[in-house]
Amino acid sequence: KDDEITLTRFGSSIDPVVTSPRSFTSLFVRRSFQPAVSRIEADLGGTELDLALRYVFCNTPDSVNGGRQRIVLLITDGEIWHVEPMLEEVAD
Repeated sequence: KDDEITLTRFGSSIDPVVTSPRSFTSLFVRRSFQPAVSRIEADLGGTELDLALRYVFCNTPDSVNGGRQRIVLLITDGEIWHVEPMLEEVAD
């Protein structure tokens, strides 16, 4: 209940599903999150990880995070390349 979550689909474009951080309570999961996840399809074109990560990091306000550790779970069904430079930038 103390954790917050957003959900963003990505490919060649970005599709925010849960746009503002929401408390990850059982009520939210049952009413909003699970239905949103069950409708997700991998139909947004290529696997543009750089675009997705930039969007996620630039659209999660630090004030919402409150100084807590931010964790990004990235799930893809596509082939990716040139990952190392992107990961170095994200680490910074």
